[in-house]
Amino acid sequence: MAFQHLKTRTLLVCLALLTFGAAPLHAQQQRYQGQTIEEILALPDDKIDLGIACLVMAKDAYPELDINAFDKALDYMAARVKSLMKGKTDPIQRIGMMNTYLYRPGWWNDKITFSYDREDLLATKKESWFLNGYLATKKGSCATMPMLYLVLADRLGWPIKAVLAPQHYFCRYMGIE
Repeated sequence: MAFQHLKTRTLLVCLALLTFGAAPLHAQQQRYQGQTIEEILALPDDKIDLGIACLVMAKDAYPELDINAFDKALDYMAARVKSLMKGKTDPIQRIGMMNTYLYRPGWWNDKITFSYDREDLLATKKESWFLNGYLATKKGSCATMPMLYLVLADRLGWPIKAVLAPQHYFCRYMGIE
């Protein structure tokens, strides 16, 4: 499949995945067991694990992708955020913790942070379209940055949804006025 067609398909599936919002923690897809994206998308929304779905989708562009390794990294990140929250449920504190964990270097994230890829503002590189690319390079686009946020929120059971703005996606914590 040509990369241009893959990019179009990926964008369409990413958009669909981003609209699902948060689902219960690892509902039906507890681990990747060779599911296709079509099998995953046939599940009810609340049974889809966004992380696995995004990684399965990336397998078209990265045939040798070790989905389970990236899935474990996502589990680690979510567990770390949960631990740092110490049971607090205030939406503002949750947003602050997620932002701190992802974007500010410190002991809480082993000084590993994520950022926008300013050298690829138009997201032309393949890794700018897929979650595994963002996790591997720590440089993201307006598609992959909210994708990671939503995947972690999904695993934490937080009510965060994607919001579309012209040529960008953002995340919104539902229930905050």
